Amino acid sequence: MTMETPASPSSTPGRPAKARIDRRIARLQELLDSRVAETAQNARRRVWQPSPRTEAVSQIAVRSRLLRVTEDHPGMTRIQRVSASKSAALQVLLLALFEQQVRSPQTKDSRTRLPISYNDNPLLSTWVEFTALPTVDSTKRRTHPRTAKANRERQIKRALDRLADCGRVEIEPERVHGRYERFALLDEGTNNAPGNGTTYYARPKPGRGKTRRLVVTIPVEFFLNGWLDALSDNEIITYLTLRLMAQAFPDRHAEGGVFLAQAARQDTFNLDRGFEAHRMLSRYGLIDTIRDRRRNADGTMDNFEEIGAGQIHRFKLDDSTLTQPAIPRVITSLTRFAQGLDSDFALLSDAIDRRTTPKTAS
Repeated sequence: MTMETPASPSSTPGRPAKARIDRRIARLQELLDSRVAETAQNARRRVWQPSPRTEAVSQIAVRSRLLRVTEDHPGMTRIQRVSASKSAALQVLLLALFEQQVRSPQTKDSRTRLPISYNDNPLLSTWVEFTALPTVDSTKRRTHPRTAKANRERQIKRALDRLADCGRVEIEPERVHGRYERFALLDEGTNNAPGNGTTYYARPKPGRGKTRRLVVTIPVEFFLNGWLDALSDNEIITYLTLRLMAQAFPDRHAEGGVFLAQAARQDTFNLDRGFEAHRMLSRYGLIDTIRDRRRNADGTMDNFEEIGAGQIHRFKLDDSTLTQPAIPRVITSLTRFAQGLDSDFALLSDAIDRRTTPKTAS
C-alpha cells in the first residue's frame, strides 16, 4: 500500500494552517469532553435500532445528483451549495436522510419525527441530541446569554434556514410559531427552487448495472461512530464522491482503485482545490491512496520530459475504518499532521493505531 504525503501544515496560504488545525482539534476535543458526541451517537443508535428485535438497515442511500453538476444546477453542485463555513447545514441534511431511511419501509411521511429541542417522551430523541455541534455555555460571557443547548438549537435552526433556501427542506413561513418543527425533507437530487415545484422526499432504490450510479450508499457506521461529525465539509464531499466512483466502477475499484482525472473532477463534480481533502482522508484511514511509484510523495515527477506523465493517483475505500470511533482517530491524525511529522511515518503510526483500537459494535 503506497500512500501520498500531505502537504506541510505551513504550506497553506492565508491564516497559518497550524492555527486552523489547532482550532479544529480543540472543537473536536470539546465534543468529547462535553459528551455531546456520545449523546448524539447514542441518540442515532436508538433511532436506527429502537429494539434488538428490529431489523436495522446497514446502508444509507443518497441520490448521486446531490454530488454531480447537473444541467438545472450549473456551477456548484447541490451539496456544495448547502455547505458553508461555520454552518451545520451539510451535517443536518445527511442526518435527515439517515433519519428517514432508518424508519420502517411502510412509513411514507417526509416530515421528521424528531422535535427540535424538547419532548416529553424520554424514548424519543430531539434534534439537539441527534446532532453533535461544538458549542459552549455562554451564560457567564454575554449580555443576553445562551446555554449550550440553546446554542445548538440556534445552529440547527440556522442550518434548516439554509437548507430551505437551497430547496432541500420545507419549513413553515417566518413568524409562524414552531416553524422548524416537523420540517419536511425534499428530494435531494431535484431542483426545488421557486417555479420548479416541490418534490418531497422518498427513499431511493439502489439499481443494478449503470443505474447503480444514480445513488451512493454509505455504511451506517459513518453516522453511528461519529465520522459525520469529525470530518470537514470538503472531506465529506470528497469522501462521498470517491464512494460514488467506487460503486459505479466496482471491478476497477477491486482491481487497482478508482481515479478522478482533473477534467472529470471539475466538469462532473466541480472539485478543484477541495479535492485535496483526499490527503487527509488517507491519513484517517478511510481510503488508500495508490500512486505511480515514479512519482514523489507530493505527486510530482522528476525527469518528466523523459519518463512521461505517469499514472494519476488511484483510490480504494477502507470501510473497516468506519467501525472505529471517528473523533479520537481524526484528532490523532490532525495532531501528527500539525506537528509536521514525516508523512510516511505518521501513516504507519496511524495504521498501527487503527489496528489496535477496539471496534465499536453496530
